[in-house]
Amino acid sequence: MIKYYIEEEVDFMSNVLPNHVAIILDGNGRWAKKRLMPRTFGHKAGSDNLVELAKYCNRIGLKNLTVFCFSTENWSRPSDEVKFLMALLKDVFERIFKKMDEGIKIKVVGEKENLSQDILDIVEKVENKTKDNTGLNLNIAFNYGSRDEIIHAVKEMVENKEEITK
Repeated sequence: MIKYYIEEEVDFMSNVLPNHVAIILDGNGRWAKKRLMPRTFGHKAGSDNLVELAKYCNRIGLKNLTVFCFSTENWSRPSDEVKFLMALLKDVFERIFKKMDEGIKIKVVGEKENLSQDILDIVEKVENKTKDNTGLNLNIAFNYGSRDEIIHAVKEMVENKEEITK
């Protein structure tokens, strides 16, 4: 669960900030379960924190934030949970879309297959609307997985080798 506490913002922060921060969004379901709440409660709380975190990172001048929010392995979760997560993804994009005045540039990376057309439409809308923004670059890694990345890399290497040997 992403949670951050800021007692006061300090002017020197922009001098010590890294160029890029990456976060794996994990543990929201376990966080909720410890509080005797449904896993979906944790996912919703995590998404609320993500929106606030992105706005904060933008405000302090962080240039790049990548969040890994749904791996290929997550498709094997119970179908009700996956449906909830897809609806939550759409909701997060709609909430971010209403905050375009924040100056955040949003890019979704990863495989977009398996996404419904309504989610693809809002992803495209948000990416197009924010493409010229100059604030935080928020990269949302969706439908990614280490196994898939390795397979993709090997296939690309084989294709490149075939092209080189021609």
